[in-house]
Amino acid sequence: MCTESLRGLLAEAPSSEDVRRQLEGRLETVEAARERYAALESLLSGKKWKRRLHE
Repeated sequence: MCTESLRGLLAEAPSSEDVRRQLEGRLETVEAARERYAALESLLSGKKWKRRLHE
């Protein structure tokens, strides 16, 4: 992709405030899901569960 195309895509990207307005109340659901996902990702990045699974 050429540089001009990338600049055009970046210029068209919505701001975080635009995204918040588009979600209209669903933002809390998304934020809660992100928190749960981060916690799950943290647990899965550890080696303890992998070791227990292999046992």
